[in-house]
Amino acid sequence: MYKVFSSYDKVEFAGKRVAKFIAFMKAAQEMIHDYEERARALRASVEGKNVELEQSMTSLPGDYDGIKTALNQFKDYKKADKTRWIAEQADLSVLFSTIQMKMKSMNRPAYVPPAGLSISELEECLNQLTETERKVRSALNAQMRSVLDGLRHAFADPANSTFDALTKFKMVLSNETDPSTLESQVAELQGLAPQL
Repeated sequence: MYKVFSSYDKVEFAGKRVAKFIAFMKAAQEMIHDYEERARALRASVEGKNVELEQSMTSLPGDYDGIKTALNQFKDYKKADKTRWIAEQADLSVLFSTIQMKMKSMNRPAYVPPAGLSISELEECLNQLTETERKVRSALNAQMRSVLDGLRHAFADPANSTFDALTKFKMVLSNETDPSTLESQVAELQGLAPQL
């Protein structure tokens, strides 16, 4: 009886070990699947935004309201999407480390993600996006300076012409002349009037 019960204990112990191993493998596969799905989604989002930003530099708005709207949209994107992607990359890094620890604890080979989904490749993808963002920000700021310079000229040039005309009016009106030349002053002022 001892041998029979002893063999049952061995079978039961072996069964528990197999069940534990199967549960571990299932949990590990679920974590790996989760990591790969999220890493693919992150990479697709980042690469898509990178292309979108590069294309946006070819058609920057030429008016003040348009460029201001573009700058605000860029700031909003950085506050929302970019912040979320950085947090997701950090979460994926933690998940990747957890997978590696689980594999090591069960003497399994280290997990190697598919091409393009490793932590370093995701980080490089985000770094490339950051570089594109610098170029876009620089282009937007340069365009804003150009638009403001155009607005300044659009205001300053007529203002300077008006100032010059008013100065001439003032000179004509300040000339002390006898009443006989009053008609010539009126004619001269009428000649200056179109300059305003």
